[in-house]
Amino acid sequence: MAWPRPFGSGGRVVTPSSRTGRHSSTPAPQLTPTAYNFAESTGLRRERESKGVVLILLDAETDCPARLAPRLLTAAKALRSDLDITCVFAKQMFENWIVAGASTLAGVNERPDLLPPRPAPEDCNGAGWLDRQLRSKNKTRKYKKTVDADVFVRAMALQECRDSAPSFDKLCRELAARLPSTPAPVPADPLPE
Repeated sequence: MAWPRPFGSGGRVVTPSSRTGRHSSTPAPQLTPTAYNFAESTGLRRERESKGVVLILLDAETDCPARLAPRLLTAAKALRSDLDITCVFAKQMFENWIVAGASTLAGVNERPDLLPPRPAPEDCNGAGWLDRQLRSKNKTRKYKKTVDADVFVRAMALQECRDSAPSFDKLCRELAARLPSTPAPVPADPLPE
């Protein structure tokens, strides 16, 4: 999937400085000091003149993405109502998207050449499945998100992922909705006979 230059330039990815280990028992996102610190570090609070799209992309873990995303989106818009903000949660974990598009991953990054049938991608432990595949070829090899995810994402079948993982389809729809529209081609004047 190729995105035109508006998505490919001038953006930045900001990640939390440490993982918080959020669990499903976490209450609804609120405007806590941590949220304000995150907003400050990303420039959401201090760069009032900047415009753009803010994509909040997180793992839903055991929560329902369709219920969690609107709550976080409301909290983010309370910080910056002047920006276009969207929020997408991968159902359970990001690795489930890799599993959903894994048909093209045979032999990639020390994966086995023949892959076993994949589980329902959004209902599995994607990181565990990837780890088992890597270990089936090399018993000492472990899945490392910071190393392996990039390699797998570059090789995975994006359309297959979109077809198999509704939360990934949601990400694609949110990005597509923000693409600049291209004007319809103007028909050429007919040639005189």
